[in-house]
Amino acid sequence: MPRIILVVDDHPDTAETTAALLRTLGHEVYSALSAPSALAMANVHRPQVVFVDINLGPDNGCELAQRMRREIGLGSARFYAITGNPQENSRAEALAAGCDGYFTKPVDLATFQSVLQPTD
Repeated sequence: MPRIILVVDDHPDTAETTAALLRTLGHEVYSALSAPSALAMANVHRPQVVFVDINLGPDNGCELAQRMRREIGLGSARFYAITGNPQENSRAEALAAGCDGYFTKPVDLATFQSVLQPTD
């Protein structure tokens, strides 16, 4: 089942590569390079799934996920934190912020496929 997905990463190559990979799986995918652009895109496109970089430039990806749920009303969306620099407390912080999962870059195709399976 195709999903509407938002990829948020401040590294343009990573954002576009991830988005392209997800598009090959048949999903409608948008990418944003900052928290403000992610909020704007989420408001317009209403993603069902968001993959967000934890270390998002000056912003925190976990806080962004909380803002999207609260300010845009994406309560039913699934959020997955992604990081290239895992730290011991990163996973706990992401899950405490309401993320549905936590992955270390690079995320492989099988992982994306498994989390994008229908839940109902």
